[in-house]
Amino acid sequence: MSETISLDDIYIAMCSSKPTLYKAIIGLILSSGMAPITLSTLTLNDFLVACNDYFQETEDKTLQNLLKKDPWKIIPCWKIKTKNIFTFNTPETTFYLFLYLKEKRMDDLNNLDYPLFKSGKNNFLTSSKISSYVTEFNAILRLFNENYENKFKSKNLIATFEDIYDKNMLIEVNNKNNLLKLFEGKLSNNSKFYRASMKDQQKIKDYYKILIPFLTAREFNLNHENFNDKKIISPIIQDFYVTELKEELDLDYAQEQLLCKFAEDLTKNDSFNNDQTYLEKLFKKALVKLKVHYYDFEKNIKLFYVEKNPNPEVYAKRIEKDIYILGIYDLIKISRDEMSKFLINHIVRQNYYDKNMFGYEAKRIIKEVSYELIDNG
Repeated sequence: MSETISLDDIYIAMCSSKPTLYKAIIGLILSSGMAPITLSTLTLNDFLVACNDYFQETEDKTLQNLLKKDPWKIIPCWKIKTKNIFTFNTPETTFYLFLYLKEKRMDDLNNLDYPLFKSGKNNFLTSSKISSYVTEFNAILRLFNENYENKFKSKNLIATFEDIYDKNMLIEVNNKNNLLKLFEGKLSNNSKFYRASMKDQQKIKDYYKILIPFLTAREFNLNHENFNDKKIISPIIQDFYVTELKEELDLDYAQEQLLCKFAEDLTKNDSFNNDQTYLEKLFKKALVKLKVHYYDFEKNIKLFYVEKNPNPEVYAKRIEKDIYILGIYDLIKISRDEMSKFLINHIVRQNYYDKNMFGYEAKRIIKEVSYELIDNG
């Protein structure tokens, strides 16, 4: 039975004195999902082709030129047609591949048919040899924990890739299953998903980028459940809307764009979490904001939303009525009586009563109260 390996253990392995060849191998298995049997067939040309997008049009596409580039900016795209594999690896793994090639392979970089990982003069490393190199890291881990079990195995690196994928790739379930199969070479090249992926390879790469922070060993001590990189957040929000909400909400294009923009804006006030529950609550708040955005709070109001009154209940009743009209009760499972009490409490605490209330203040209260109820729901 396969087990997962923690990123901190992988980080220890990467910091060890083991050869860069070993580190490139474990990085590639972990971050691409490719098995040792696939690694045993890779050539120098396969790696060069995987990095094709990082060359200028007029630039000679050679490994010598490739190794002059910044590996931390390169996400190779592996297309192994014989195995139907279409996958990527992290920049961290690119770094170790560069390091290995610079240390050990500068004399044969022009022989593109040579193995990427070789044994002896020009022989391909066998899959069993690759697996044995991985298991050698168990001895390193036991230096830090004498009771460490021999978990450092190729199959467990793949299981770790799959576990990270399962936890962090939040897309529609059929697409999610097919995408993992695509990465691991388990999807037929005649399938609709495979053909669509080949036509829109950038979208598949954007999906993969979501996983990069979670597959990078040197970031093992960062809390990736709370990250705020707009380049990562935006595609997650867009995809969650398309796969989970689009059909149900039936919004027009402008409303869709506003909803996703509002959801993204709301992440600036808290720590983004790539989690189903968090995203559901985030979009409920964004829907509240969208409803309030389109609602005319000044309709039939001559001057004030509510004229000055010493009784907070007067304000609460007026606001609760608009909450009902807006359809916010569909998002928040609470009775109208409970909502009224909650509004009174909020109005008193925030000193909104006993003064003239304008429409913009009512908007603010509705959002504040709704967001609090959604968070506590």
